[in-house]
Amino acid sequence: MPELTIAFPSDLFDPRVVDASFGEEYEAALAAGLRVTLLDQAAMDAGDWSRAVHTLLAARVLYRGWMLSAAAYASLVKALRSADSAVVISPEAYTCCHHLPSSYSRIESRTPRSVWVACDGKSPDALISECVRRASEFGNGSLVIKDYVKSRKHEWAEACFVPDAGDVDQLRTVLSNFVERQGEWLAGGVVLRQYVPFARAEGADGSGWPSVREWRTFWFDGKPMIQGAIRESQTSSPPPIDAEIESLLRKIPSPFFSADVAIDQEGRQWIVELGDGQVAGLLGTISPVEFYRALAHAA
Repeated sequence: MPELTIAFPSDLFDPRVVDASFGEEYEAALAAGLRVTLLDQAAMDAGDWSRAVHTLLAARVLYRGWMLSAAAYASLVKALRSADSAVVISPEAYTCCHHLPSSYSRIESRTPRSVWVACDGKSPDALISECVRRASEFGNGSLVIKDYVKSRKHEWAEACFVPDAGDVDQLRTVLSNFVERQGEWLAGGVVLRQYVPFARAEGADGSGWPSVREWRTFWFDGKPMIQGAIRESQTSSPPPIDAEIESLLRKIPSPFFSADVAIDQEGRQWIVELGDGQVAGLLGTISPVEFYRALAHAA
């Protein structure tokens, strides 16, 4: 099997230089003894996938870079395979962890209750109206609004949080703000999630987004690899992941993913969401040096 190669995005204007946002990770990967290569970011942005990977020799590739849509990732994998390279993460595994609806049935017992409405060519008004109808399933409970991939949690009151799903006027306002502000970046559709009051943590950023006890854990080949707090202001240490959640995560059909885990006010752990390990951020709380040492060891 070819040696593992970490593929980073290049600088937009110089394909021979790593994107500065990933410079520290690039150096940490080298220091950990991993092979590294660059993908031509300008070519990726243009959809010229063959040019994006043209410098690669036969390799087993793990991408670490900017978030890609499921369709874009599938195009990248196709180009890599055409260049005689293998990939660690298949398009199916990527989508499973990248899109909440694709993983929901696997984590349903330990994640906030969720329903969703796919875009499927709907107009914004039709999409919002269908979301309002589905929101009635939550009665007067509080909701968090997101798309298949991301929320606008830093615009908590305006485009993310609905205190009362039965308040249709406010629900429509938050949904409208979310759909409008996501714009062309609206991924897949709209997800309505039960709001769970998690235990509070240190710090706040002024956005209204609650500072809660939440950690990101990276998993490789069914085993926890490394973890860090979601917020840099959080100083409390994470507890061990409980047995039921660990059992669920070991069955996720991807060799490399992230899982954000939070604790509610009664001390129960919840899986907030999964993410593909190739595009999940280190959040400023996971050292790139420690991350790539752990990855080299796991791989």
